[in-house]
This record gives sequence, structure tokens and C-alpha cells, in this order.
Amino acid sequence: MRPLLLSALLLAAPALVPAAGAQAAWTLAQTQAAPARAAVLTLSAPVGASVELNTQTTTRLEVEDVQVSGGNAQEAARTRADLTRLFGAQGPQRVSGKAFYRVQSRGADGRAVLLNTVVVALPGQGDVNIRILQTLRPDGALTDLRIESDNPALQQVFGSLKPEILRQQLGQGGGLEGFYGRPLVPGQARTATATVDMQALLAGLFGGLGAALGEGPAAFANVQASPLTGRTTTTYRGLNAARQHVFDTTTTFGDWAISVRGQGEAAALSFRAELLSQGSRMTTTNLFRADGLPVGGSAAQIMRMRVTMTEPGGQQVQLTYRMTTEATLRAR
Repeated sequence: MRPLLLSALLLAAPALVPAAGAQAAWTLAQTQAAPARAAVLTLSAPVGASVELNTQTTTRLEVEDVQVSGGNAQEAARTRADLTRLFGAQGPQRVSGKAFYRVQSRGADGRAVLLNTVVVALPGQGDVNIRILQTLRPDGALTDLRIESDNPALQQVFGSLKPEILRQQLGQGGGLEGFYGRPLVPGQARTATATVDMQALLAGLFGGLGAALGEGPAAFANVQASPLTGRTTTTYRGLNAARQHVFDTTTTFGDWAISVRGQGEAAALSFRAELLSQGSRMTTTNLFRADGLPVGGSAAQIMRMRVTMTEPGGQQVQLTYRMTTEATLRAR
């Protein structure tokens, strides 16, 4: 089995799972009744108000199990050794970056456009800007969501996502708008369940990716993804020493899978990646200024994945591994 191909598949698989802080289509169910006149978090910052954050992300990969079947014993042993060496040689991966929040505009009806710019480094391309624009009503409800980039290939991918899919699958309470409009009662928790139609979401992403690579829509026609379900509890902790509002979240996931089958001469090649619910979880701490602008926080995420790849010759490799990600955002 070619190590380069296997490495690309293994490292690409976790990117298909929403990461810490990613937005989902939440259906909210409060676990406690709020006081009738409790204050709520609102985005009241004036147009032009902005915050710059430094980001630090550390990712670790740990192999839990490797199973190889089919083929001859010598080849199976070599594949097992290659995988163990590949992951054993990878120490913690640390990435630094920047993020910006800015109130872009505000309409007569009180709706505000919040611009979130994330600066990421792509291999061989330097820094790339990704912009997320959210239009929020005064009560915190999301009414519009757009994702843009100054990178032409990424922009082609983002541009292929229909606005209604973005709003339905990535909005309505899963991101920052999920905090706005919430009662500021210390200790009060709310629970949210989420079901994201990953097939619809990935169809748009892969369609744009195929166009960016010069391939037709059939290039990813054999991709099948199950819905992703999560359960999040958000708790307001009160004010910290800097008089910032503090929210904690804890998220657990249901099992999720994506499978890809080859085409043409590679029809016997198949790939399947599964998110294992047992041991997979995400926690975050989110800080907000009094005027509603986010000013930092932290996130910790553990994703347990099982990747199975079957080659035309019948050899099958199954790898179970754990990906741990820790991230901090601090105001400059």
C-alpha cells in the first residue's frame, strides 16, 4: 500500500468532521426556565468595533489499533509497520494564526452583520484569509450566512454552497449566534441536539472541489455520508475578573461515517472513515465583552476515528486512532 496515498486519506478524514467551534443546525431545548426579566447577551457593539485575536492550535495523533487482512503475510506485516512508523514519527503539530471580529454594518431594523476573518496557513500557499459573514437579528437569530476567501480555489468551493444549505446546516444556533439572546443567569444551562445532513453539505463542498480541480461533478459521485448528530450543553458561568461573560459548552457525538468507492478501473477500491461516539467529545470556553463581541476562549476536542481501506487486490487495512486538538484564542 502506497504510504503517500494512505497518509493523505488518513489526514484528510478528520477534516470532514466539524471541528471545535464549528457551526451546526441546532434545535434548542432549554433545560431550565429563565427568569421573566433576565438580562440577555446582545451584540450591541457599534459599527466598526473590532477585536483581534491570536490563535494557537496543537494537534496530536495517537494510534490505538491496526488490523491488516488479505494479501500475503509479508506484505501485511510491512503495511502494519509502515503505519506504526508513520504515526509514531509525528509529534504534536502546532499552528499559530489570527482571527478578527468586526461589526460590519447595522440596518434600520437592528440587524447586524458580524464579520469573522480567520487567517490560516496553507502548505505552499502562505497565509489565506477565510471570511464568515453572519447577519443577526437583535434577538440573536441568524438570517444570512456567507463564507468567502481570497484564495481562488477555496472561493470556488465556498461559492458552490447554496445559501439555504449554509443557513440550514451551519446556522441557527450552533455558532456565536447560539449565545446571543441567552439569559445571563449564572449556572443556567441549556441543552441542544443537532442533526446535520452531511450528505447535502458534502455534496456542495465536493462539487466545488471537483470544479476547482478541473473535474466534473461525477468525480465525487460515489461519496456517501450519514447524518451527524451531536448533543451540546451550554452553561453561563457569570463574569470573570475582567468583567467578561463566560460560557462553557460540552458536546458529545453520535456515530458518523463517510464512504467513498472508486470508479472505472478503481471500482474495487473503497475507503470508509467512521467517527466513533465512545470517547469523542468537545469542550469550549467562550468569552464575550459587555457589548457582545467575542474576545477569546479555548477549546479541547477528542475525535476517535476508524479508517478502513480496501484495495482491488483484496487487502484491507483498518486503523483506529485518536486525534486530540487543543486551541486557545487570546485578545492582543
